[in-house]
Amino acid sequence: MKYNVGDKVRIKPKFHFCSVDGFNNINMKDEFFNEYSRLPYCETVMTISTVNKDFYTLKEDRWAYKWTDEMIECKVEEEKSLDEAGLETDFEYEGLAYTLPEGYIFKDENGNVINATKIVLEKKKKEYPTTIEECCYVLNIGNLIERGVKGYKAELFDTFQKLYICRDAYWKIAGEEMGLGKPWEPNWHDDERKYTIEYYDGEIIEDFSLLENRILVFPTSEMRDAFKENFKSEIESCKELL
Repeated sequence: MKYNVGDKVRIKPKFHFCSVDGFNNINMKDEFFNEYSRLPYCETVMTISTVNKDFYTLKEDRWAYKWTDEMIECKVEEEKSLDEAGLETDFEYEGLAYTLPEGYIFKDENGNVINATKIVLEKKKKEYPTTIEECCYVLNIGNLIERGVKGYKAELFDTFQKLYICRDAYWKIAGEEMGLGKPWEPNWHDDERKYTIEYYDGEIIEDFSLLENRILVFPTSEMRDAFKENFKSEIESCKELL
């Protein structure tokens, strides 16, 4: 086997697999083609979880499948030295890390020395509402939150209503960012990836879905992760409803 536990690897665009002996063992064939249940993983970066005699398991699919070397395009290198990349390289790719080779220094565009041995290119995170009040302002429903919920398990459903409001505010922002002219909404009839927050096996996790309806779902992983970070206490309080 070519790769080790913890390696980040990129899955090939298309592949062919079949089940044999009732153990879902995977055999490559000459011509690759997409199989629906594995389609979301094509061309994504995944993490080697275990290395076995003739297959791997990967973290991101929750160890559901067995993967072979032939299905993997390459190992994804997280760091790259300047002498390997070329000293004149522009930083075009997010996530690339450049380590300083011996005998060189980093400088900014004004010629000032950057006191670092490694620099990493990261995309600036978008700013989203961080409070329920800000989300109400986005939706122009400032007085609705004051009414609250009464009755059975009022506190639970009151928090869930606030969480729902925040989700819809993020959907409205997504629609504006995408130029839709209306709030974004998931289309559960297509096979595009939607990024979700779910309660699974006793834990709140980040995942994605194609056709299975989820409540906390977003068009990008960036927006999903921001929502989870900003409203983690509310999500924790309502996890039984997710």
